[in-house]
Amino acid sequence: VAGLIDKSLLHHRRGPDGETRVRMLELVREFAAELLADCADAEQVRARHATHITGWVDDASEAMLRAQPDLWVQRIDAAFPDVAQAFGWNVAHRPADAVRLVGALGLFFHRTGMVDLAYQWLQQVEDVDVPSPLEIRRAATCGYVLFGRLDLIAARHTVQRALDLASSAGNVLYEALAMIDVAY
Repeated sequence: VAGLIDKSLLHHRRGPDGETRVRMLELVREFAAELLADCADAEQVRARHATHITGWVDDASEAMLRAQPDLWVQRIDAAFPDVAQAFGWNVAHRPADAVRLVGALGLFFHRTGMVDLAYQWLQQVEDVDVPSPLEIRRAATCGYVLFGRLDLIAARHTVQRALDLASSAGNVLYEALAMIDVAY
């Protein structure tokens, strides 16, 4: 990594939390993607990337709900090109993980106003069957998105569905969040 920084292929940037982040220049990223396309294990690399990003966003989502939401929104925003790439790969190869990812991004989409993109992503995974915890998160995210798009009646129904699912599953955190959203 130090050699790549010395050659100006990577650069340092202070993250929102004050930590140093190493970023790849877009031109270098495009070139690396071309090289990856020619590798025999390109799909394995993309799968590992999608798994890593999906897990990281899942963890970030839980942290965002508990403390420092602005910090986590900034962190996710800084990594959003990777998040979008992971979402696209998941849609094509692991649809349940695509639901997991979009469900974990609900508060992020709400706080950043990226509701049109979120709506597009939700449409891509609306017919994917998932277990109850993922369905709760998808419904909560959908409620945020519909509210942001000013479709208030549909938002109210969707948030109520998230509340019903969370109550049935005993998911206290999402039950509380859905109650707040229903009241709002």
